[in-house]
Amino acid sequence: MNLIGYFSIFFFFYPPYACTIQCHVCETHVYDYHVTSNDLSFPTEEECHIVLAHHGCYILVEWYEDGRSLVSYNTDQTVPYDSVTTIIERQMTTATGKYETRKSIGYGCKSNQTACNDIDHIKRLMDLVTFPILNEIERFDYLLTPTMNFDANSCTQISNMKNCSQTNRTTCRQCLSTIRYSDQVDICSSCLSDEPNRNYFIYRTTFHVNMGPRVEEIKLICQNGEICSTRVSIEQIRQNLTTGLYLREFHRSVASTMKPVHNCILYVMSFIGIFRFTHK
Repeated sequence: MNLIGYFSIFFFFYPPYACTIQCHVCETHVYDYHVTSNDLSFPTEEECHIVLAHHGCYILVEWYEDGRSLVSYNTDQTVPYDSVTTIIERQMTTATGKYETRKSIGYGCKSNQTACNDIDHIKRLMDLVTFPILNEIERFDYLLTPTMNFDANSCTQISNMKNCSQTNRTTCRQCLSTIRYSDQVDICSSCLSDEPNRNYFIYRTTFHVNMGPRVEEIKLICQNGEICSTRVSIEQIRQNLTTGLYLREFHRSVASTMKPVHNCILYVMSFIGIFRFTHK
């Protein structure tokens, strides 16, 4: 077999390894207390393994008001890589009237050199992210308290977003308002027709590790008439419940640990070179 034949075999079998990403995939680790960076431990070998993925990896830490914490390692094509996502969620269960809060930090990444969704990165983030305190979040419980007689006509229905469906007011059970702040402001205000089991708001912030502009999205679902369906209410949530991240410091730590030339790019460049050489 000549040299070109050996190259052909190599480039036929190599792509699955060159163009894949290594990720930790582990059983969800449940703590019965609010975990911190000081006591976060990596899962055991029986709970965790490394897999090859084609999209990206993520690690997620969630804190619940009942004292539990959950840590997840997995692959996910919907999580933007080289990004940090924080979430504040406050809900009121309509059947019980109970209010609860959930906070989370997620990190999405890509690397074919090592599994990047590791404990070191999430520990750094836990020290660099600042959430508003619970008392500040509870100030907005009045938006989630349902009125005695819900009036669907109080729900605004305007949108400049794609996939913002408009519901017939005769079947409307809850007001829905979503605003996304990025390069522009996108709004979806509508109604939900399903039987409500909770009223809630979710404040999601996505920080790009490469120092790109952050994206904020606030969704508010409620039964409190004009108070909860106005843009003013969401603007107040944004002004008072902002999550902070010392992004520059995290960017430096990520850049210093992994920025190799991607093997998939080298593969493609080499393949083009071989192809051009054999077709002269």
